Amino acid sequence: VRREMTMSACEAARLLGIHPQTLRRWIRRRLLKCRKRGNRWQLTAADVQTARQLASTRKEDWLFAGNAGQARRLYRAGKLRSVK
Repeated sequence: VRREMTMSACEAARLLGIHPQTLRRWIRRRLLKCRKRGNRWQLTAADVQTARQLASTRKEDWLFAGNAGQARRLYRAGKLRSVK
């Protein structure tokens, strides 16, 4: 039996640069397929890659939803990374 490497939701959120609650919200909304081990969510590399794409899409949606001025201020303050 081959076991895949996993990480916790907190570790994945830190890696993605998002808040852990955001990641858990996406899991609850079934935007990500994750496994629960005990009372903790475990994410595989594929799960993290999906979350990375979701985070990028959400940031782009936010920027194009009329928040460009606020996004510029946050980016200049170093609180928002550029969307690739």
